[in-house]
Amino acid sequence: MPLIKITCATEISTDTKTAMGEDFIDAIFETTKKPKTYIMLLIDDGKHLRLGDRNQCALIEFSMLGSLDVSAKNRLTKQFCEIARKYDIAQPEETYVTFGEKFREDWGHNSKTFAG
Repeated sequence: MPLIKITCATEISTDTKTAMGEDFIDAIFETTKKPKTYIMLLIDDGKHLRLGDRNQCALIEFSMLGSLDVSAKNRLTKQFCEIARKYDIAQPEETYVTFGEKFREDWGHNSKTFAG
């Protein structure tokens, strides 16, 4: 169950959130092959987020069960930065991406963890 959380200072319209969200989900699917119906998306826009003296920046946090190799992480980082640029959220040099790899016992759903 992948989760992507985008935090940014920019206010984003509902239509843009929908289109941008689809782009992020497509990028995750292409790299992880996780079903799109299981990819969670959270867009937290209009936040007081700064990078030094820049007000336009973004933090993209990606978590999933299991792990990705370095090439997959680099591919996703590039795609995420390009999507942020495409929708005028932040330039690649103003975008940070973090990866959180979770064990099955660290993620719960429907009253139990994925470990059972």
